[in-house]
Amino acid sequence: MIKTNTTTDNDEYFDKKECDKCDVIVLKNKVLTTHGTKANRNVKLYEGAELVVDNASSYTVNSLALRRENDTVSSLYLNGGTLTVNDKIYFDLYITPDDWHYISLPGNFSLSNVKYADGKTPVHTKDFWARHYDGKLRS
Repeated sequence: MIKTNTTTDNDEYFDKKECDKCDVIVLKNKVLTTHGTKANRNVKLYEGAELVVDNASSYTVNSLALRRENDTVSSLYLNGGTLTVNDKIYFDLYITPDDWHYISLPGNFSLSNVKYADGKTPVHTKDFWARHYDGKLRS
């Protein structure tokens, strides 16, 4: 549990032998900055927390959870480093009803992968709408 701003070089938090099996929790308003090549199992950033993947570093995790509370969100900064997420990315997203929200997803993303937090599957055109946005048509 990261209670203060720190880096992945800090052996108080990151044991070099077994840390690829560790879960990392970055508490509210704290910053974790990666250095070198590191791996952890699951990483959760609470609201206001930041993960900075620094220049020339490589950070591999099984899952990444970016949490929010009201208007306070967690942040991920790729400052020249590489982040690999082997399984899932969880992102708390607040969407106001009756408004369009632009969300960018990978080109190979399937709408069948959209799930509620409880694992249930929402119905496209009933529970949510997804449309293609063409910026060239707007200019």
